[in-house]
Amino acid sequence: FVIEQSGARFSQVRITSDERKKSDIRLYLRAKHGNNDGIQCYEYYLKGDKKKTRLVGLIAQEVQEVYPEVVKKDEDGVLTIDPYSLASINFVRITELKKEVEANQTAIQEDQSDIGDNRNAIRDIRKKQDDIDADLEAIMEKLGMKTRRITPREEKCFTEGRQDPEALELRDYQQEALDVVLQRNTICVMRTGAGKTLIAVRAIDQMRRAHPEKKVMFIVPTRALAEQQAKYCMEHMRIGNAKEINIGTLCGQNSGDFTAEDWKLCMETADVLVGTAEVFRQALVDKGHIRVSDFSLLIFDECHRASGGHAMAQICTDVLPRSRKDGNAPRVLGLTASFVVGASKGSSDLRIKKEQLEKLMNASMFVPKVPDPKGKLIIRKINYRATTAVPESLKPHLDKLEGLLVRTGIGRKTKNRLLQDAKKLICELGGTAFRFYWNVAMLKQLKDKAEGLLADLVDPKAAAKAHAILHDVDLLKKEIRHERKGSHIPDGYSNKLEELLAILKERERKVKGIVF
Repeated sequence: FVIEQSGARFSQVRITSDERKKSDIRLYLRAKHGNNDGIQCYEYYLKGDKKKTRLVGLIAQEVQEVYPEVVKKDEDGVLTIDPYSLASINFVRITELKKEVEANQTAIQEDQSDIGDNRNAIRDIRKKQDDIDADLEAIMEKLGMKTRRITPREEKCFTEGRQDPEALELRDYQQEALDVVLQRNTICVMRTGAGKTLIAVRAIDQMRRAHPEKKVMFIVPTRALAEQQAKYCMEHMRIGNAKEINIGTLCGQNSGDFTAEDWKLCMETADVLVGTAEVFRQALVDKGHIRVSDFSLLIFDECHRASGGHAMAQICTDVLPRSRKDGNAPRVLGLTASFVVGASKGSSDLRIKKEQLEKLMNASMFVPKVPDPKGKLIIRKINYRATTAVPESLKPHLDKLEGLLVRTGIGRKTKNRLLQDAKKLICELGGTAFRFYWNVAMLKQLKDKAEGLLADLVDPKAAAKAHAILHDVDLLKKEIRHERKGSHIPDGYSNKLEELLAILKERERKVKGIVF
């Protein structure tokens, strides 16, 4: 150290830090990353120090490049560092760094606050998305909408322009019928089991490809058939480049009270609408919520029902003629195993009924030549002991069923029809079938009615009534389960059904058939 004294205090201290005075200079490990000014800290020993004491310090030449004003040269040309000047500079530098740290801390806090806000925003967005998904799911359920997306196998086949090996192939007579359908309005007459629905599905594929902006209407007579045909379409339609298909199942229970907005949403969402004739009749004829011109294909399943005041007939008479006049008529396809309803009085009567149906639907009848089914057809008459009255043991259960029907508030005619069906079922098939009818069919319908009452926000008595019905339904179910374990509802078949089953048991191998 070179110390100059002025009075009673040091006026100047200079540290000799010239690189030329040092040996074995090594970067000091604890400061090996340096600083922003490019000045490093080193360990070394001074030249001429026999003990070679390791020291730690700066190199004056490096400091001079950054802060030349704190480095001086003595009379021998040795560089020295003024520690007071360097300390002042470091003090200012530390103060600046402190401010930078404080600013960075503030920025970090603001960023953390922003992150918190963003997390809350993301949480809100996710909640809104969950709400939207729930609303969409509820809407899709209300619309009876189901979606099937294209599988990788289907997409690969479509991209390569080849037939999907797992898709159902049309037989020759089905292809012949499809070719006719694509040319003109057609009533396709084929026996049960010959594959009419597959022809309809391939017609849907072709019409969707030709008119992608339009929908397809599949009209059926019953709710059960609507669900069956919608499922078949879902499984066997070809998706193509659309990536997915949406099929709506519309029945009186879930769509009888559709508003114009509901139908608009349904038309925007669905590719194919499968529903009962009455639902479509109301939407097309009574309320005008949908237009037949928005459809490329109308399919009438069991079209032989289109007569008199049936909803199918009203669609044909009240809607289709106007669309033909406007030039926006869809293609019409009727499906039936027999175009005759009821008994026929002869060939002339058959011809008249055929012409009437063709005129009503503005379609030509086509009957492809369907090969006879494999195996020998057996027609056999049986004698059986008919049951004409309900057994006394079952009458109390019918009384309970009648009481429950009365409490639901259904009309007298409907109640009597349901009870008559139950009695007929007992006489025709026996106790096992009656239990099935009661437990699976009747109680399910009553439960559906109760749930419909619960959704009634207008009538304040509806909820109490619904809970009473559900309570009775639960009691009846428990009663049925109890009686399965041993009671007077007989498990068994009517004599008629036993005779029919005996015929099937006579066969040595498994057989397929329909028992009428």
